Amino acid sequence: MKKENLVYLRDDKSINIGSITYDPNRVYRCLGLGNDEQIEYMVFGLVMDSVTFNKHFEFAYNRIMRHFQQIGLLTNDGKPLSKTAFIKLADIHTYGTGRNSINIWYFRNSKDVIYGFYPMQSSKKEQATECYKYYLDLISGEMDCVDCGDVCFGNKGIPLQYGKLGVW
Repeated sequence: MKKENLVYLRDDKSINIGSITYDPNRVYRCLGLGNDEQIEYMVFGLVMDSVTFNKHFEFAYNRIMRHFQQIGLLTNDGKPLSKTAFIKLADIHTYGTGRNSINIWYFRNSKDVIYGFYPMQSSKKEQATECYKYYLDLISGEMDCVDCGDVCFGNKGIPLQYGKLGVW
Protein backbone atom coordinates (compact mmCIF):
# COMPACT_ATOMS: atom_id res chain seq x y z
CA MET A 1 0.00 0.00 0.00
CA LYS A 2 1.39 3.37 -1.01
CA LYS A 3 1.73 6.38 1.26
CA GLU A 4 -1.19 8.16 -0.47
CA ASN A 5 -3.62 5.36 0.43
CA LEU A 6 -3.96 5.86 4.20
CA VAL A 7 -5.18 8.98 5.99
CA TYR A 8 -5.98 10.22 9.48
CA LEU A 9 -8.56 12.77 10.52
CA ARG A 10 -6.90 16.11 11.34
CA ASP A 11 -9.45 16.99 14.02
CA ASP A 12 -9.34 15.63 17.56
CA LYS A 13 -13.10 15.07 17.60
CA SER A 14 -15.32 12.86 15.49
CA ILE A 15 -16.91 14.56 12.48
CA ASN A 16 -19.74 13.68 10.11
CA ILE A 17 -19.28 14.09 6.38
CA GLY A 18 -22.27 12.92 4.40
CA SER A 19 -23.61 9.87 6.16
CA ILE A 20 -20.24 8.71 7.54
CA THR A 21 -18.76 9.47 10.95
CA TYR A 22 -14.96 9.74 11.00
CA ASP A 23 -13.14 9.23 14.29
CA PRO A 24 -9.82 10.81 15.32
CA ASN A 25 -6.64 8.71 15.50
CA ARG A 26 -8.14 6.01 13.29
CA VAL A 27 -6.50 5.19 9.99
CA TYR A 28 -8.74 5.21 6.89
CA ARG A 29 -8.09 3.92 3.39
CA CYS A 30 -8.05 6.58 0.70
CA LEU A 31 -8.09 6.67 -3.10
CA GLY A 32 -7.22 9.68 -5.22
CA LEU A 33 -9.67 10.06 -8.11
CA GLY A 34 -9.58 12.25 -11.20
CA ASN A 35 -6.81 13.95 -13.12
CA ASP A 36 -4.41 16.84 -12.53
CA GLU A 37 -7.12 19.45 -13.16
CA GLN A 38 -9.67 18.16 -10.68
CA ILE A 39 -8.77 15.70 -7.95
CA GLU A 40 -11.26 14.07 -5.65
CA TYR A 41 -10.64 11.62 -2.85
CA MET A 42 -12.62 8.63 -1.68
CA VAL A 43 -12.14 8.06 2.05
CA PHE A 44 -13.90 5.10 3.64
CA GLY A 45 -16.29 4.92 0.66
CA LEU A 46 -17.24 8.61 0.52
CA VAL A 47 -16.08 10.76 -2.40
CA MET A 48 -15.15 14.36 -1.54
CA ASP A 49 -13.47 17.26 -3.29
CA SER A 50 -9.88 18.20 -2.52
CA VAL A 51 -10.89 21.24 -0.44
CA THR A 52 -12.98 19.11 1.94
CA PHE A 53 -10.32 16.41 1.99
CA ASN A 54 -7.48 18.82 2.82
CA LYS A 55 -9.57 20.51 5.51
CA HIS A 56 -10.32 17.29 7.39
CA PHE A 57 -7.63 14.71 6.54
CA GLU A 58 -3.88 14.29 6.39
CA PHE A 59 -1.90 11.45 4.89
CA ALA A 60 -0.83 8.87 7.46
CA TYR A 61 2.72 8.91 6.07
CA ASN A 62 3.13 12.63 6.84
CA ARG A 63 1.79 12.20 10.36
CA ILE A 64 3.96 9.16 11.07
CA MET A 65 7.11 10.91 9.82
CA ARG A 66 6.31 13.94 12.01
CA HIS A 67 5.84 11.62 15.01
CA PHE A 68 9.01 9.65 14.20
CA GLN A 69 10.92 12.94 14.23
CA GLN A 70 9.45 13.80 17.66
CA ILE A 71 10.23 10.34 19.05
CA GLY A 72 13.79 10.38 17.73
CA LEU A 73 13.30 7.65 15.14
CA LEU A 74 14.81 9.88 12.45
CA THR A 75 18.14 11.66 12.39
CA ASN A 76 18.21 15.47 12.35
CA ASP A 77 18.36 15.42 8.55
CA GLY A 78 15.39 13.02 8.28
CA LYS A 79 17.35 9.84 7.59
CA PRO A 80 16.56 6.47 9.19
CA LEU A 81 18.47 5.32 12.26
CA SER A 82 20.89 2.43 12.13
CA LYS A 83 19.51 -0.91 13.28
CA THR A 84 21.59 -0.68 16.46
CA ALA A 85 20.25 2.79 17.32
CA PHE A 86 16.72 1.65 16.50
CA ILE A 87 16.98 -1.32 18.88
CA LYS A 88 18.43 0.84 21.68
CA LEU A 89 15.46 3.21 21.42
CA ALA A 90 12.90 0.39 21.74
CA ASP A 91 10.95 -0.18 24.94
CA ILE A 92 10.23 -3.92 24.71
CA HIS A 93 7.36 -5.32 26.78
CA THR A 94 6.72 -9.02 27.19
CA TYR A 95 3.14 -10.25 27.47
CA GLY A 96 2.55 -13.82 28.68
CA THR A 97 5.05 -16.36 29.99
CA GLY A 98 7.23 -19.11 28.57
CA ARG A 99 6.44 -20.32 25.07
CA ASN A 100 3.26 -18.24 25.00
CA SER A 101 5.05 -14.94 25.56
CA ILE A 102 4.92 -12.18 22.97
CA ASN A 103 7.22 -9.15 22.81
CA ILE A 104 5.86 -5.81 21.65
CA TRP A 105 8.29 -3.06 20.69
CA TYR A 106 7.18 0.41 21.78
CA PHE A 107 8.66 3.73 20.70
CA ARG A 108 7.49 6.90 22.41
CA ASN A 109 8.38 10.45 23.34
CA SER A 110 5.90 10.58 26.18
CA LYS A 111 2.43 9.32 26.87
CA ASP A 112 0.82 11.16 23.94
CA VAL A 113 2.77 9.67 20.99
CA ILE A 114 3.44 5.94 21.06
CA TYR A 115 4.00 3.48 18.25
CA GLY A 116 3.72 -0.23 18.88
CA PHE A 117 5.48 -2.69 16.59
CA TYR A 118 3.90 -6.15 16.72
CA PRO A 119 6.39 -8.68 15.28
CA MET A 120 5.32 -12.23 14.45
CA GLN A 121 8.72 -13.88 14.84
CA SER A 122 9.68 -15.87 17.93
CA SER A 123 13.30 -15.01 18.74
CA LYS A 124 14.37 -11.51 19.77
CA LYS A 125 16.89 -11.40 16.94
CA GLU A 126 14.21 -12.22 14.37
CA GLN A 127 11.85 -9.72 16.00
CA ALA A 128 14.48 -7.00 15.80
CA THR A 129 14.97 -7.71 12.10
CA GLU A 130 11.22 -7.72 11.46
CA CYS A 131 10.56 -4.49 13.39
CA TYR A 132 13.45 -2.75 11.65
CA LYS A 133 12.02 -3.88 8.30
CA TYR A 134 8.63 -2.37 9.24
CA TYR A 135 10.44 0.83 10.18
CA LEU A 136 12.37 1.04 6.89
CA ASP A 137 9.23 0.20 4.92
CA LEU A 138 7.36 3.06 6.62
CA ILE A 139 10.12 5.54 5.91
CA SER A 140 10.16 4.51 2.23
CA GLY A 141 6.36 5.06 2.04
CA GLU A 142 5.20 1.44 2.15
CA MET A 143 2.19 1.44 4.50
CA ASP A 144 1.14 -2.22 4.58
CA CYS A 145 2.35 -2.71 8.17
CA VAL A 146 0.04 0.12 9.34
CA ASP A 147 -2.89 -1.09 7.26
CA CYS A 148 -2.74 -4.64 8.65
CA GLY A 149 -2.04 -3.56 12.27
CA ASP A 150 1.60 -4.63 12.63
CA VAL A 151 2.47 -1.02 13.53
CA CYS A 152 -0.10 0.93 15.56
CA PHE A 153 -0.39 4.46 16.93
CA GLY A 154 -1.56 5.10 20.46
CA ASN A 155 -1.83 8.01 22.88
CA LYS A 156 -3.15 6.43 26.10
CA GLY A 157 0.07 4.90 27.37
CA ILE A 158 1.50 1.39 27.31
CA PRO A 159 -1.34 -1.16 27.64
CA LEU A 160 -1.34 -3.57 30.58
CA GLN A 161 -2.23 -6.50 28.37
CA TYR A 162 -1.53 -7.50 24.80
CA GLY A 163 -3.55 -5.70 22.17
CA LYS A 164 -3.61 -2.64 20.02
CA LEU A 165 -2.67 0.61 21.63
CA GLY A 166 -5.52 2.75 22.82
CA VAL A 167 -6.33 6.23 21.53
CA TRP A 168 -8.39 9.02 23.01
